[in-house]
Amino acid sequence: MRPPEEAIRALRALGQETRYKIFKLLCSRSLSVEELSRALRISQPAISQHLKVLRQAGLVSIRKQGRLSLCCIDASLVLELVEHLKHLIAGCAGESPC
Repeated sequence: MRPPEEAIRALRALGQETRYKIFKLLCSRSLSVEELSRALRISQPAISQHLKVLRQAGLVSIRKQGRLSLCCIDASLVLELVEHLKHLIAGCAGESPC
């Protein structure tokens, strides 16, 4: 498993609404910056800035296909995040609710 700091960075990146929407769109298929821009009605430079944060968090990768840059999720980190959250929840199982 990756260090907890990486999980925290990924969760912070997804905590911003636009980045979450980008991530959600990429869960279904790879998309170009232009396609993301059209789908979310946000400028391409703004999409690029959000993608930069998602890439730095290890959640998204970009691959070249001809002239296009296709964005896709990094499923390995997502699966590790799920495991981190499972461990957190398991640790809270004996706690009484607030």
